[in-house]
Amino acid sequence: MSKTRSRTNLRAAMVVLTVGMLATAAYGVKETVLHGFNSNGSDGYNPDAGVAVDANGNVYGTTSGGGTFGFGTVFKVDPSGTETVLHSFNADGTDGTFPFGSSVALDKAGNLYGTTSRGGTFNFGTVFKIDLSGQETILYSFGASSTDGSQPNATPFLDAAGNLYGTTSVGGALNFGSVYRITAAGSYSILYSFKGGNDGCFPFNSGVVLRNQILYGTTNQCGTGGHGTVYALTQRGVETVLHSFLVDGVDGTNPYAGVVLDAAGNMYGTTFAGGSFNAGTVFKVTPTGTETILHNFASSATDGVNPYAGLARDSTGNLYGTTQTGGKSGFGVVFRVAPSGIETILHTFVANGVDGFFPYFAGVVLGKGALYGATNEGGAGAGTAYKIAP
Repeated sequence: MSKTRSRTNLRAAMVVLTVGMLATAAYGVKETVLHGFNSNGSDGYNPDAGVAVDANGNVYGTTSGGGTFGFGTVFKVDPSGTETVLHSFNADGTDGTFPFGSSVALDKAGNLYGTTSRGGTFNFGTVFKIDLSGQETILYSFGASSTDGSQPNATPFLDAAGNLYGTTSVGGALNFGSVYRITAAGSYSILYSFKGGNDGCFPFNSGVVLRNQILYGTTNQCGTGGHGTVYALTQRGVETVLHSFLVDGVDGTNPYAGVVLDAAGNMYGTTFAGGSFNAGTVFKVTPTGTETILHNFASSATDGVNPYAGLARDSTGNLYGTTQTGGKSGFGVVFRVAPSGIETILHTFVANGVDGFFPYFAGVVLGKGALYGATNEGGAGAGTAYKIAP
């Protein structure tokens, strides 16, 4: 059952930061390009999703194109910067094609899990597993029925028991997207099909996270304001809309990415647009549905613009992310937002693109005392994997 509020109450609950609390510069922060993807595509090109990092500092991710057959790759970059293509998606597409918007999840044994937006048995996308030897297994091919999900564009969530949870951007019973589960035993089920109304629709690049057996995520569109939702979903498929973004967009519009949680169950995420300057926001939604705007991105040379990607959160409550564009060169930034709402620009991608540019759907992750991420373009010509550290 959706929670509804009057616009007056929503505005009263929101804390909107002013222009005076925009970005400060970061000192003593260095970006290192770990790998620049070649423009010839042999090592993959255009990594448009984020990365995963293991305990040894190895970085794993996907490219949406390139590789042996041109349909994308799964890669590993070690701490010295040596890249290994773990898998090139095949020309016939049976093992999936184009892992657009989806990075990989790591289990304790080092296996990787991800999705492709196309390919598989029915050409509606796949969920795959790659083991330590590089062997790929298709866990599920979407499109087995007319009500199945289609085109998964988000990294799956792996719980401690080995179950996978994720979303499809379209498909489902009414073609507005779905939330699925694949158990550790390999059983697939759709937990929820979006109806395209107040419950939200099209969780485009928005995966889910799990807390106390409840799933949390966002939809890019629909809801009471038409600009997307933040929702909770039980394992039995009961959805609660915690927040619907308003018609006028003052509280943000169109979240493309999912949310991260703190210990109290508060949800943090980004909207691509809306906010005070229509350049996107960083928001917080409490378990009871109260939304607070922590930061309004500004269309200026000192701030980022239009965050497609989601957030990472450290143990002290700082939030980290990227914007697709903005910054001094217009090629995007890496930012930090403190619990107080103060934003710091940690890195601005430079005009010549040697450090990469346009992070697109690629946020950052925390690991080994640093931030790790990817850019869709720049570097050696087709994107980068990078590290930002003190």
